[in-house]
Amino acid sequence: TARASYDYPNGPVFETIQQNMVGVSASMPLFDWGRTLSQSRAASDQAQAYEKRRDQVVLDLQRDWLKTQDQLKSLEDQRELNRQSVAETKELAGLAYDSYKNGRIGFTEVEKANLKALQAAVQAARTDVQVLVQRALLAGLSKED
Repeated sequence: TARASYDYPNGPVFETIQQNMVGVSASMPLFDWGRTLSQSRAASDQAQAYEKRRDQVVLDLQRDWLKTQDQLKSLEDQRELNRQSVAETKELAGLAYDSYKNGRIGFTEVEKANLKALQAAVQAARTDVQVLVQRALLAGLSKED
């Protein structure tokens, strides 16, 4: 703090004097009991914990990314097998129907062949959906936040 003023002292002589004052104030707790040190240590420990958690999240993200890529590759291979299976079962269903028309097999055999063709098509559609889900997951994992 600083102060400058004209004062009129109460004395036998009536004169004006200029009085200048400068002051400094400082405060410090006498009994801290280590609170400041413990708060500093706690903040440091918390910062280290956040860094470790960040590093773990990065590792988890990398692991999930690689796992999703592996699953996608596996599903792409499965997708190709399903396409072949659909084509083969469709061809077998056609052959079974031709055999039915010629009187060599019964109608239930034709229905079984059609059911197998339908099941192969449903499995192919499920695999296609799983491929799309894995691609969406990869897109979500690759976004930077």
